[in-house]
Amino acid sequence: MDEPTPVNPHDPVFIWHRGGVEKWHGVVITQDSVSGIPFETTLKCTLCRRSIPRVRVDSMKLYYHTLAENVTMLVGAVTVVTLVDGVVCYLMDRGNPQC
Repeated sequence: MDEPTPVNPHDPVFIWHRGGVEKWHGVVITQDSVSGIPFETTLKCTLCRRSIPRVRVDSMKLYYHTLAENVTMLVGAVTVVTLVDGVVCYLMDRGNPQC
């Protein structure tokens, strides 16, 4: 692996090493290191980027969202938008029977 290999910036990667496990995003894998930003931190925080030499990495696992998770997030978002719309409609025009 001569060229750096970036992972989709939004996909979390679990990295196991002697010190424990890290959960990063914005991960880039090079021939000699793995770097990324702690998952709790925004991708915009370039100063937050950490690096671990590959010889110290025991294993890595790319986490991806399943179809069920994507559907759940979509249904949840639609539900929230519908509820907010109903509340706003009720507060703004209480006499309207459609609210």
